[in-house]
Amino acid sequence: MSFEAPNVAADAWLLQLGRVEQSARVRLNGHPLGTAIIAPFQIRFEAQLLKPKGNVLEVEVTNLSANRIRDLDRRKVPWRIFHNINFVSRQYRRFDASNWPIFPSGLLGPVQLVPLRVSQPRP
Repeated sequence: MSFEAPNVAADAWLLQLGRVEQSARVRLNGHPLGTAIIAPFQIRFEAQLLKPKGNVLEVEVTNLSANRIRDLDRRKVPWRIFHNINFVSRQYRRFDASNWPIFPSGLLGPVQLVPLRVSQPRP
């Protein structure tokens, strides 16, 4: 995502990602800002990383594998390729995730950029 910096004076910025399912690795203009793994999904960064124009924000979201496993079972794709383990349900029956509900995934937002002021020490 490309964007222009807000026309606001700030010493630092807080990037609030809103709702994320499950974690997010964030880069701004090629600089890694960090990984948000728990709510609130937010990352603070110094003002000098933000350019007046042409900023590029990259958010790589990793979510649970439940939706993928559900899809593979619904399409009957063989994915249980284990050599030293029996893969069964909690009831010791053949494991089948095809009826699992679809879980929310991705960057659901809203994404906001909040200006921060660093307090100055008193003389």
